[in-house]
Amino acid sequence: MDILRIQQDNLIHSTSLDYVRDFYNEIEWEDRLIGIKGARGVGKTTLMIQRIKLAYPNSDKVRYISLDNIWFSTHSLIDYVYSVYNEGVTHIFIDEIHHLERWEQYLKNIYDSFPELHIVFTGSSLLEIDYSIADLSRRLLMYDMPGLSFREYLEFKGFNYPKLSLKDILYDNIKLTNLINPEQNMVRKFHSYLKHGYFPFFLKGRETEYLCRVANMVSTVIERDIPSMENMDYISLMKAKQLLGILSEQTPSNINIEKTARNMEVSKNLLLKLLFLLERSQILRLLYYKNERSPKSLAKPQKILFDNASIAYSLGVADVGRVRESFLASAFRGHLIGYPLKGDLLVDNRYLFEVGGTGKGFSQIANLPDSFIAADDIEFAFGNKIPLWMFGFLY
Repeated sequence: MDILRIQQDNLIHSTSLDYVRDFYNEIEWEDRLIGIKGARGVGKTTLMIQRIKLAYPNSDKVRYISLDNIWFSTHSLIDYVYSVYNEGVTHIFIDEIHHLERWEQYLKNIYDSFPELHIVFTGSSLLEIDYSIADLSRRLLMYDMPGLSFREYLEFKGFNYPKLSLKDILYDNIKLTNLINPEQNMVRKFHSYLKHGYFPFFLKGRETEYLCRVANMVSTVIERDIPSMENMDYISLMKAKQLLGILSEQTPSNINIEKTARNMEVSKNLLLKLLFLLERSQILRLLYYKNERSPKSLAKPQKILFDNASIAYSLGVADVGRVRESFLASAFRGHLIGYPLKGDLLVDNRYLFEVGGTGKGFSQIANLPDSFIAADDIEFAFGNKIPLWMFGFLY
C-alpha cells in the first residue's frame, strides 16, 4: 500500500490552501458518510485534499485513496479498509468511487462494520452516482458541487466581492452595481469568465487548452459515463455528439423534437432519452413549463440550454443567446427554474426574466409582475434592467 500513501502525500504537498471555495463550509464534515458529486473538473479532489490539510494536518489517522489507481485492480477496498482501520485510521477520503463495481454495497458494508470510521467519497460519473445511492439514503449526506460562479472566478483573479441575494440583485441593483463596478470593466471580465471560467482548471494552461479540456470532458461523459449505465450502441452515442453540435449553433427557442429527430435520423424516443441522459450528466439543462415535470419522465422539454457557458463554447461556434441563457440558469443554484409562457426563464415560479444584449427591451414581458431584463454588455443597472454579470454573484 506504499504507492497509495505516496499518492496521498504528493497530492497534499501540491494542493494549495490559498483559495478554499465557500462550498467547503456547506458540508457537514463531521457526519459519518458524505458523498460529493459534480461534473468532471469542478474541483472535488482539491476540496477533499484541502479538508485533509485543514482539519488533519500531519495526522496518521487519515487516508486518501483514488479508486482509479491500478492498485485496486488486484486489491479489495474492504481489505484495504480493514487494514488501515486496524492501524488506527478514523477518516478515509475515497476519490472516483464509481470505478468500483457495486460500490454502494461496499460503502454500506463498511459503514455498518466499522462504526468509528468516517468516509467522504466523490464521484464524477453522475449517472452512476444518481442511480446507485438509494440503498445508502438513510446513512448518506450527498452534496452537489457546482463549477465556479463569476464571483468565485474573480476571487481567483484577486478581486474579492460578497455574495448577493436574489432580492438584492432584483431590487437594490443600482446601488450595488455602483459599489461593485467603478472602473472595473466588469463586462470584459464577465465575457472571459463565460468562455474560460466555470471550471477551476482555467488556472492551468492557456485559454485554448481550457476549451479543449472541456470538450474532452464532454466526450468522456458520452463515451464512458453514459455507456456505464445505459446499453447504447456506438451509433447512438455518436448521435449524442451530433445533438450537442446542433444545439450549440441554434438559438434557444422552443425545440421541435419531431423535426430534430427526423433530421438526425433517430426515433423521437431515442432523442428524448439522449436529452435526459445528457441532462443527468450535467451537460445540458432541460426546461419545462413552470418546472412541471416528473423527475423520472422523458417528457418533451420546452427549452434546452447547456449546463454552463464553457460547455457551449467548447463545442465550437456557440449561439450567443444560448450562452447567455445557459449562464443565467446555471447562476440560479438552489432555485427552481422553469420555462414561462412569456419571457425566457421563470425562477421560483415567480420571477420572470428576458435575456439579451444592450438593446433588449421590455416588449415581450411588458406589464407583467416581477419581470426583469438580464442584459449582457452593460456595466450598470437601470431599475428592472440588470447587468447579466451581476447574477454571477449569487453564490
